[in-house]
Amino acid sequence: MPRDMERFNAWRRARRAAGIDKRAYVSAENRRLVMAASGGGCSYCGSSDELQVDHVVSVRLGGNSEPDNLQVLCKSCNSRKNWRDAGW
Repeated sequence: MPRDMERFNAWRRARRAAGIDKRAYVSAENRRLVMAASGGGCSYCGSSDELQVDHVVSVRLGGNSEPDNLQVLCKSCNSRKNWRDAGW
């Protein structure tokens, strides 16, 4: 297994052990609220393609899944943000 994959798997096991994946769940109601409030576009670039609900403060850093900690990002902006936040 490549070293990066070992590191990723260790990171994933630690998240599961800490219950982080469970806290990261966004309810359908919160997802609807945030999508409606977004105006139909990405919070970073304004794109309306492939929109996703994202945590402003990641769960790993103590954020929650309440609407005031959620934002709408396009897939491209969210993937760039996720790599930066993960510390990779």
